[in-house]
Amino acid sequence: DLCKDFARGKILGILAGRGGKPDTQRFILASREMLNVRASEFSNIKLIGEGGNGKVHRANFKDSVVVVKHAHDANAIRQEFGIIGRFQHENIVKCLGLVTDAEPPFLIMEYVDGGNLSQFGRKYQASITEPMVKKMFREMLVALRFLHEEQPVDNEKRRVVLHGDIKPDNILLLVDSPQLEQHEGEGAPLAPDATVKLADFGISKLLTLMTPNATPAIVSERIRGTIPFLPPESWPSPLPTSQYSKAGDIWQLATAIGQFISAKCPFHHHDSYNDPYTDEDLSTVSPEFQSVLKSCWRRNPEARPSAA
Repeated sequence: DLCKDFARGKILGILAGRGGKPDTQRFILASREMLNVRASEFSNIKLIGEGGNGKVHRANFKDSVVVVKHAHDANAIRQEFGIIGRFQHENIVKCLGLVTDAEPPFLIMEYVDGGNLSQFGRKYQASITEPMVKKMFREMLVALRFLHEEQPVDNEKRRVVLHGDIKPDNILLLVDSPQLEQHEGEGAPLAPDATVKLADFGISKLLTLMTPNATPAIVSERIRGTIPFLPPESWPSPLPTSQYSKAGDIWQLATAIGQFISAKCPFHHHDSYNDPYTDEDLSTVSPEFQSVLKSCWRRNPEARPSAA
């Protein structure tokens, strides 16, 4: 049963065409070599993204191309660095440092040249294949497994990270630029060695749990994610708080993949009592893969499969 295999973590191996679980890297500190650089050392700065919380620029620094992320709230940038600056993982956008001589301070991130899933889908929608979708889904599951795994802090505590805002705009593709040019007009240029990366930890939560009697990782305050991608337990309601857990990230990931497949917004059918996407929306992928996505949309968070 594919759903049960997924719940046990075996889906990672099934979708990859191999058995067993992927290797999980432990939290390691990001490089601090850029912490004390000055803002004036960046050149050829170009705006590549803007939202309600801040702006993202592409810039040259020494011999590299990097991303400069500004936020309107200095505390928000420091909080994001406090999360993403703790680790490195192949499927998570790398944080290179925090520049503190600017006001507000800004993050320096690796530059991912293939754009985000929304851009990729708009450009190559007709060429999207099921193996391509599975590769993206699989690599995002690997990233979530890494974030959700309870990482030891000391003898008494452990940490998990909840992303909270998984959507196509925050899933990036690392591919070679010459490859993009070579395949222009020929279909989607997603080579087998392309890497899918999770980005934007601006509203993520780093939770410290006590062992051995800690409850599952749950955020009690409301997660300020993107509403169409939020799980039902986090929808706006008269209640003063709503819960968000690892299962919320699973819902969001499946919904992001559903949008990539269908090129439609979640709940475009205006029926919040059903799944974000219909069978017709998902008709370009196999019933087997559809069942995996639907298992991630179970209303009871505890009934959803995990990335572990």
